[in-house]
Amino acid sequence: RCLDCPLEQQCPYSAVKIYLQPTQRGHTGWPVSVLCDSVTEENVTTALREGPYGRCVYGCDNDVCDVQAVNFRFENGAVASLTMVACTQFVCQRQTRIFGSKGQLICEDGRTVRHFDFLSGRQVVLEPERLVPEDCKDNGHKDADYLLIERFVTAVGTGDFSGVSTGGADALQSHLLTFAAERSRRLGRTLHLGRRDHLLLSGSDSEGDPESKSPADCHPSSVSLSVS
Repeated sequence: RCLDCPLEQQCPYSAVKIYLQPTQRGHTGWPVSVLCDSVTEENVTTALREGPYGRCVYGCDNDVCDVQAVNFRFENGAVASLTMVACTQFVCQRQTRIFGSKGQLICEDGRTVRHFDFLSGRQVVLEPERLVPEDCKDNGHKDADYLLIERFVTAVGTGDFSGVSTGGADALQSHLLTFAAERSRRLGRTLHLGRRDHLLLSGSDSEGDPESKSPADCHPSSVSLSVS
């Protein structure tokens, strides 16, 4: 464990540096908040001593991918790629780049969007209005967590669901693609997913079964995907 390791001060993945030292400086939010319900120096130290977050990254049984690249090709010809990197300066931050035939959209900080028009050569910088109260302590995923719950609670309370832009079917679709990405990684090959593809939820390694039925029917289009 990092608390007892003689190399702790020379390790970039020291749990003491990542969790305990920020607590000593008064930080109580993410990522420290995942260790214990009440963030104090004593509780964080106990969590590092007894829980999973204090184990050595080189000596524990955590087999989560630290680097992953997923490539998608959709039925309409669009292609997409998702790259996840654990070892980066930008911890838990998303960078998005969308390229079309007439322009591109780039967002590197989770808030500011830059639109470049190929025809005019002009760039427009869009700064969305921040809708989360300043005193909100937990605003993970660039305020998206707060807004997700706020929109849901408002919809349930008023019966007006116009503010909910995505529903359960959309969430299911993205999760099914995630399961397929992991299956592609484990099998070491490209998967071809149709509107009725049971492969995502079954334990079979075979592709396609006309007799099978699954929630994957919600897929709006077929997609091929490969993972490295």
